[in-house]
Amino acid sequence: MSYRNLATSLLTCGDLLAGLEKNRSELPFLADAADQMTADVAEMRMLESKKQLLQAELAEATHRRQALEAKCIAEHRRIVHSLQGFYTLYSDRLREFGLRPRTRSARRFAAPLPEQPQPTPVTRVAAESQP
Repeated sequence: MSYRNLATSLLTCGDLLAGLEKNRSELPFLADAADQMTADVAEMRMLESKKQLLQAELAEATHRRQALEAKCIAEHRRIVHSLQGFYTLYSDRLREFGLRPRTRSARRFAAPLPEQPQPTPVTRVAAESQP
């Protein structure tokens, strides 16, 4: 007999209870146990259906929370960009809103490129000597 999951447990218990009901007159000493088992099976079924309802509710709440999170992030970005546009990216006023202003970096000039050697022109004599 396997009791690996709820479905098999309910099926096994249901079969046993059906057999007990058919033979209740022959097995009166199992009546109390059968009644208790019937109540337990009914409670298990009720709890399983409640669990499924709660799982559906949780999934719905999770989807709603994710949608609100995406909306909030979009609004946050929009407001941050508006503040940066109004006060400029380098303004210390951005700190009032919990934002870090950009720092102005020292201007660096590009290093001069090294001189490239001039290619030697191909002469008629040099071109004839090459294989």
